[in-house]
Formats: sequence, C-alpha cells, structure tokens
Amino acid sequence: MVGNNESGSNTNDGDSSQPSTEQNRIATAIKSVESTFRSARENPTEYERESHYWAVLTGKGVLVYTCFTAAIMVASICTAIYSRWQATTADDTERRDSRAYVYLDISSFRYPKPPHDYSYGIVLKITNGGKTWARNLITRSFTYPQVGKIDAWRCIKWGMLMDEPIVLGPGQSLSTQLPPVMYSEVPDIAYSRKGYEYLEWLTYDDAFGVSRQTQFVATVNADPENFISFSFRGIHNCADNDCPKDPTYSRP
Repeated sequence: MVGNNESGSNTNDGDSSQPSTEQNRIATAIKSVESTFRSARENPTEYERESHYWAVLTGKGVLVYTCFTAAIMVASICTAIYSRWQATTADDTERRDSRAYVYLDISSFRYPKPPHDYSYGIVLKITNGGKTWARNLITRSFTYPQVGKIDAWRCIKWGMLMDEPIVLGPGQSLSTQLPPVMYSEVPDIAYSRKGYEYLEWLTYDDAFGVSRQTQFVATVNADPENFISFSFRGIHNCADNDCPKDPTYSRP
C-alpha cells in the first residue's frame, strides 16, 4: 500500500512540472514586453529614432520593389509595341514589294517611212511594273486640242469616257494608239498657234483590295525643224494619294 502511494505521488509531480514550464515562458515573454515598454518610456527619443529608421528602410524597400515592378511592366509593353511595329513594317514592306504598279509612257514615230513622211504616230504604253495583277483596270483617254495655257483636265467629263474593266498581269504592257500629229501642224505647234494634250486616267485594284489610280497628261511640243517632243503637267502626273482627291481639280 505504501509503495502504491509513492508511485502515484511521483506521477502527480511529473504532470505538474509541464504547466510550470509553460508559465515560465509566458512570464518571460511578459517581462520582455514590459522591458521594451519601459525602455521606450524611459528613452522615447531613441525608440522613436529606431522606429523611424525601420519605417524609412521599409518604405525604401517598397519603393524599390514598386519601381522594379514598373520597369518590368514598361519593358514588357515596349517589347509588345516593338514586336507589333516589326510585324506591321514587314507586312507593309511585303505589300509594297508585291503590289501592282501601273504607269504610262508616251512615244512618237514617223509614218509612213521616208520619203513619204507626213505624220507622227502617238503611242501610249500602259505597263504593270509590279509583281501581282492589276484588277478592274479602267482606262479613260482624251485628246484635247490645246490653244494657249489651258488646263484641259477640268474641262473633261470623265464619267463618259470609262472603258470596260480589264486585268493587267505582272510585267504586262498594253499599247494604245492616240490621234496622230500631222506633219503640216508641226510649225503651228512650234509657234504656239495650236497644240495637243494627251490625257489618261487609270483606276485599278491591287491584289490586296486597295483601289489605286494613275493620272497622266502629256503636252506636244515642236520646233520649226519638224521635230516633236512631250512635256508633262505636274499636278496630273501622279499616282494614288499623290493625286488630287477630286480628279477634276486644277491648281489655280
């Protein structure tokens, strides 16, 4: 009986030691807090200085982190913009290299051959200098008997001169015969008593679905030696957006 009591007494002592340890830890933590509080109350300046230091350090860290994050975002945005610009530039370059370019050239030749030389034939050559088809190509031609410095372009009813649309392949040319200049007219042209202007307005669609145009005006020049040449009216020798928006427009 005595032995059993001692054993139970030992067990109770072992169980009571664990709460005592927890109490000691709590007491130590409370003393630490009291010590910190007492130190802050006894020396508030030092405590405030230390608190201010850590607050400033924390603020700087947040600022650096924010700036770093913003720099990454800006770099990502710039990369996206640059990639898009590269893609757009590559697409524009491909279109410029591949699209249709329709231009005109004018020339003259004497016929019939000497000694029966009595007129100049006028040939207008239409060429697609691009790498793709020119679709829905519509030509409008007019020969104006020029007298003096007259802008014939605005005198023409272009809507009545539309031919049927055709296609012109890459590198393909089409030659058209224009009204001739008679040999007997050359002296009058040389002395500005009469003259001719050859006007051409082309509209077409390129392979990318963009509507385009070419305007062309050539004036016949001559000298008393019965030789002719051509000069060009600048405002109506143009292509696409370089041309006046209104085809009947004339610079005053």
